[in-house]
Amino acid sequence: MTDAFTIDDEIDVDATPVQAWQAISIGPRVDSRFVGRNEIEPPPRGSIRTELDGFALESTITAWDPPNRLVCRSSEDTDGAFMEFGWRVEQRAGGGATVHFRDRGRLAGDHGQAEYEALKRGDPMYVRKLARYLEYFNGQIAAHNVAVQGPLVEGRAVLVGAAADWGSVPECANGMRCML
Repeated sequence: MTDAFTIDDEIDVDATPVQAWQAISIGPRVDSRFVGRNEIEPPPRGSIRTELDGFALESTITAWDPPNRLVCRSSEDTDGAFMEFGWRVEQRAGGGATVHFRDRGRLAGDHGQAEYEALKRGDPMYVRKLARYLEYFNGQIAAHNVAVQGPLVEGRAVLVGAAADWGSVPECANGMRCML
């Protein structure tokens, strides 16, 4: 059995549409705000490969319209499951941009509902992380990308929510070692 889902989110960012586009379409910039290592090959090949802790997700770019729209889709598993991620960037009146995000697909198996619940919590976190990247680190490339996996504990959900809406970031100059 497979269950279709769609999760939509959007956020206003104080960046140009081109800057927002670069943050979602250039591998090292995606690495700096997302998880794992991301390789993005624009069309005509049109592919995205995300590697994290020995796991690789390969996707085909199905829409590429710089600096407006990027959509990628994984192949369909034997059980019918797939994931599709879409980004749409619009110029905002008065400056800045609005970034729209859509995660849709089909989840299968006994873990489908739990995966959907995790996506409902995680997707908005990554959208807000994009906004914080554009606000504080626009154009910078992270030297290290740390992804921590472990059991979900009650306090972790609070920490993740707080991290998604940082109130401030320590002052960091180019070349300085900074801790968040």
